[in-house]
Amino acid sequence: MKPVIHHPDPDQEYFFDEGCHILESWNQALDPACSIARARVAPGDTTRWHRLRDISERYLIIRGQGRVEVGETPPREVGPGDVVLIPPGMAQRITNTGGNELLFYAICTPRFVPEAYQDLEESASISREALEEDLLARLERHPEGISEFELLQALRAEGHPVTHGSDDEPADHRLFQQHFRLFHLLHRLRDRCHSEERARLEINPLCIRLHPYRPGDSALPGRSDPLREYYLDLGNLHATSAADVDDMLGRFWVRMQGLEQKGAALRVLGLEADADYEQARERYRKLAMEHHPDRGGDTRKLQEINSAMEALARAHGRGKGS
Repeated sequence: MKPVIHHPDPDQEYFFDEGCHILESWNQALDPACSIARARVAPGDTTRWHRLRDISERYLIIRGQGRVEVGETPPREVGPGDVVLIPPGMAQRITNTGGNELLFYAICTPRFVPEAYQDLEESASISREALEEDLLARLERHPEGISEFELLQALRAEGHPVTHGSDDEPADHRLFQQHFRLFHLLHRLRDRCHSEERARLEINPLCIRLHPYRPGDSALPGRSDPLREYYLDLGNLHATSAADVDDMLGRFWVRMQGLEQKGAALRVLGLEADADYEQARERYRKLAMEHHPDRGGDTRKLQEINSAMEALARAHGRGKGS
């Protein structure tokens, strides 16, 4: 290799469908180990989700402010001088969060070649309508509804794209990704069924069900539904890491433990599961008097009743006597 001084021609800059302007500062066959491109993103714009196969990429931020999203890493704010390392095959996108253009250099090793580029949003959209139609047909075969668990089981058995994932991922993270992809398609399908006046789609983990469309139905369901907004944004899928899933599961089981303790406490007091706190408190006072040792009651039973009332007080955020 001989020394080379290259002067990029600004007139060779072009707009790339990814959502930014690109100037190939350096990308030559004589230097296969590296390429350098200048990227410009307009204020408020976000590049498309994409990845590069077998190529590591680095963003060197020159000017402006942005928010970068890479794989499972939470979104991070970046500015001049910051460097972002993107391993091969990892999903990525960047948003210009400032009032002026975001300018950065994309440095690839080995050098960038077009066949390595994969537009994740395009590849998803190619088959999205077919996947929605497939889901619609499945739901039509279950007029009484089907649970998420049953639906995912059937999809897994067929190797459906919704259930695809890496075996290297933790099992809980794979399950979250399958859940998210399914609910993303379901929310899209619900919007589409309504706009085409085909059906009304009920989305619930315990029952996913098609209902007949009625002309008198209100506006498109879920417009102010935060869950709809969450599942329709694929960025939430890419930004949720295995650690995030573990944290969500941990909080879920804490809640479940609290519910189990509440149910057990109500059974000790001889109450139904739907009894409210005031009913529990009245029942507690009656049983406490009945089983008090001074009245000939059983100390062990009284302790059990006290423990049950303390558990209910915690569940309702109150002191035992309040």
